[in-house]
Amino acid sequence: MISERPLSAAELWQFERYRRLGIEVLDASVSATPKMLVEAIDEFVDKWQNERRGLSRMFRSRTDAVEPARGLGVLGRSDCSSF
Repeated sequence: MISERPLSAAELWQFERYRRLGIEVLDASVSATPKMLVEAIDEFVDKWQNERRGLSRMFRSRTDAVEPARGLGVLGRSDCSSF
């Protein structure tokens, strides 16, 4: 059975670290509104996907996208959930 529990200090720190990473990836201001963040996330994802389309681009070396994706996910969930 799944139940909720409070996050530990280490977990809270990790979420805050990813939130800051998301802001850094977007080159956004910490005072950005949820609407501005949603638009910036959409633009970032569109640009990222467009850079990887096409046969020749499939064979280029790829940068690791896991950390930026986590940052954007945490940022979107924590700062844009009310949007």
